[in-house]
Amino acid sequence: MDRITAEVRGQLKLIPDPPWLDTEKSFARIDITPEKHGDESWFRYSASLEIKPYPNPVMFGGMWQSGAATSEEELEKVIDDFRKAAEEFVELGMKELEIVRHEE
Repeated sequence: MDRITAEVRGQLKLIPDPPWLDTEKSFARIDITPEKHGDESWFRYSASLEIKPYPNPVMFGGMWQSGAATSEEELEKVIDDFRKAAEEFVELGMKELEIVRHEE
């Protein structure tokens, strides 16, 4: 029976009760690596959010993103956006949300 209601793109959508989410195979991870070339430095990042099984009741299988942030402030915004994207799935029981900072 559907009991959880979520707002999706301005429309109400009913989401079936868990346990549709595979909490062992679903994950969110962002890898951050500082880079330096001459006097310039930045942070390279690669983010993955994978939701299993797919297809699923919310019709979302994941997102993948990579890019560069030129400052700690810009990187914090990237990390905040990443956390927000994963938040709904953590609330449904996803166990793995990793923010991994590598060394240069």
